[in-house]
Amino acid sequence: MCQDGGMIWECDQPNCGRAVCSVCLEVPEEELEKLKGPNVKFTCVRCHWSWGKSSVPYFVSAFLFLFYATKIYLIFLQGFTLNNKPMLKKFLNVRGTFEASIGATVHSPPTLLLHLRLHSIRHTAHFTIVDDLLSEYYSNSNALKVLDLPFNLGHDQAAIKWKSDTTKLVAGLSGFRHVVVFVTVHSVPENGDLWFGHNKAEEPCATQVGEVNNILFYFF
Repeated sequence: MCQDGGMIWECDQPNCGRAVCSVCLEVPEEELEKLKGPNVKFTCVRCHWSWGKSSVPYFVSAFLFLFYATKIYLIFLQGFTLNNKPMLKKFLNVRGTFEASIGATVHSPPTLLLHLRLHSIRHTAHFTIVDDLLSEYYSNSNALKVLDLPFNLGHDQAAIKWKSDTTKLVAGLSGFRHVVVFVTVHSVPENGDLWFGHNKAEEPCATQVGEVNNILFYFF
């Protein structure tokens, strides 16, 4: 939950994997040796919040009695425990700033970022920024695939190539749970039509937005 180093305590709650260090969690020096035992369990403050107790302070070792519907509920506000009993006599100070977002990973099904780009466009910084931002969050590089697919649909031969490219692409889409599509084109200033390629005479071709969408996505 931070990246400051020090002695590390990893949360023992299932599917958590977060860790808090001794720089952020102030444990008295005389208590440190006690916490090194093999059966000592630790629950991080993030798991405490995720249980819906955000309105209840996070005590590292404390009991809370709740009276509800004539019943008494005993809730242990998790922290350092041994055999489900608190290890320390008082709650500890948490200092510093949690930086989970800096080292966070996205545990997501396989995702494809598909960039359909007019072949004459070379400046693609907008797409590259998205790629860079997302790739940092995937712990497994195989879970995120990026594909740049330039298109020129201005003449028959180019359209045949596009059909071949998209047919091969579609055949491999079953392995991805999410497909995010970016389309980069230029438009005609006078009427807003989109350019979709060049003809054999290298003259630019444009048509209405809906027609370009139909051409691009027909084989999808």
